[in-house]
Amino acid sequence: FTLPSGLIKLTQLALWQNRLTSFTLPMETTNLLSLLLNGNQLTNVVLPPNLNRLNNLDLDFNLLQNLNLPAGLTELKSLTLLANQLAGLTLPADMTNLNSLDLEANQLLSFTLPAGLTELQSLRLGANKLGSFTLPRGLTNLDVFAIAENQLTNLTLPSDLIHVSQLDLGENQ
Repeated sequence: FTLPSGLIKLTQLALWQNRLTSFTLPMETTNLLSLLLNGNQLTNVVLPPNLNRLNNLDLDFNLLQNLNLPAGLTELKSLTLLANQLAGLTLPADMTNLNSLDLEANQLLSFTLPAGLTELQSLRLGANKLGSFTLPRGLTNLDVFAIAENQLTNLTLPSDLIHVSQLDLGENQ
């Protein structure tokens, strides 16, 4: 599915539960604040590099095996990729305003958070295939960290997690 060109004033787009298998967002949708594509059958999503106003991206309950997020998502606050088939994911280094990241119920064997995510409040990595994970220093706003139902044999947590109120490590090896 590709949106027609000319939607330059579009700020919110909801295409959830439409059985879409692919989605391409036109370059001129630079005013988009919220994009809801959850509950489809997406295997391919193409986002332009100029979405610097986007603050909510919901792609949960799709069939994504990989996702290439463009640079320039500097205002993104919430990224939801729950219940896909992601084997890996690399976050752009400039996504520093992110405060919620949900990657639960994927196929992640490894995952590394980029430096500078000081606004991150919620990180959900449960129900993946992670064998080890290192949480970087500087996540002083992190409140919720869930990494249950993995295959963890090694977990490294920094000493500066001063705001964590919920820590879920259940059902690991």
